[in-house]
Amino acid sequence: MLRGNYTARIDAKGRLKVPTPFRRLINEQHGSEFYVTSLTGEHVRLYALPEWESIEQRLSLLPSMDPARRKFLDRTNYYGQQQTMDAQGRVLIHPLLRKSAEVVGDVVVLPIPLTIPATRDARRMIEHPEIQAECRLIVRLADNDETQRDPRLNHVGFTRGRGMITRYVTKSNVVVGARPFHAVFLAGTLVGDGLPEVAVEQFLRLAEPPAHDTWEFNDDLRELYARGAGIRLKEMYDRVTSVLQQVLLPAPSREPRGPEALRKLLQLRTASRVREHSPARIRRVDAQLAADGAWQIRGEVVVDPSPRSLRVTPRLSFQVEGGAPVPIEWLTLSSMDARVIQEGGGFRIAPKMKGFTFEGVSDRESHVADSTECGAQLDILTKVID
Repeated sequence: MLRGNYTARIDAKGRLKVPTPFRRLINEQHGSEFYVTSLTGEHVRLYALPEWESIEQRLSLLPSMDPARRKFLDRTNYYGQQQTMDAQGRVLIHPLLRKSAEVVGDVVVLPIPLTIPATRDARRMIEHPEIQAECRLIVRLADNDETQRDPRLNHVGFTRGRGMITRYVTKSNVVVGARPFHAVFLAGTLVGDGLPEVAVEQFLRLAEPPAHDTWEFNDDLRELYARGAGIRLKEMYDRVTSVLQQVLLPAPSREPRGPEALRKLLQLRTASRVREHSPARIRRVDAQLAADGAWQIRGEVVVDPSPRSLRVTPRLSFQVEGGAPVPIEWLTLSSMDARVIQEGGGFRIAPKMKGFTFEGVSDRESHVADSTECGAQLDILTKVID
């Protein structure tokens, strides 16, 4: 056990000098290998490698899609690197962690796990049991000047095999106010030539339609794989979005940030979970920050046709970790659809309508935090009114 308080310094090359009393004990009990990481980018965490491997072992007992497990691994993988303590007791704090990915042009390579179900028909394909494989997401922060001249900005290119892009997916709204980026998802034999990579290659090739322009659940996957193939594809796409959200969060401010509630504000986005019985959902959100810090939002509401009128209320809020959302008031809220009536802080829509678009500007006076340092979450409240 490490006891006491010792001064440690980081030199000009980013090397942390481990205090001598700690170094002797660590070397004797754990060796010189460390895993250097962070949960937020604000503080560095050093784990003796055997201790980190013990943490990974405990995490492996949780379901692969457990939210807490995913959040922890997404962040620690993003900031983490294995380092060796040198003979002088120095451990390098790598540049990505020192700068919290603030530098335009920085490239990060992050693992994306993919579970391949067991095969059913050995006559038509390479047979294997359920396999845990790994793909790669490569992200590069872009210069704001690239925004107008690059049509693939803020897209992820999904590719396998010989490097042919199967599809481009726009991810400009994964985080409200996210920094511009380029990204490519590498899978299958682009990652390696072992059995897991070959299994991924086979699985994704069978998931492609004749046009080879997407990966989706189809009859081939249903016939040739054990149950769960469609769920595994969805998990893969969801994990890409989750990792991007971590990468694209603005670097944390080093300035004082007020009371504890504000220090827990998360970077927010369009609500990802909608209650199953809700008849309305938001999609295609375009959000921009005005010069005065107000949110300017345009969104589309998709409605399950109902024989009764509905009141749909878009809601904007700051989200506090471990607490209730902090509402943001609308300065203006409107829809150009003539069938929509504005009332009660929201919209009344006629029976059997399938959707509408709306525009809103937040009331800057209702913001409890600086919009440039955190985001906002957008969701909707739906109520049957007659």
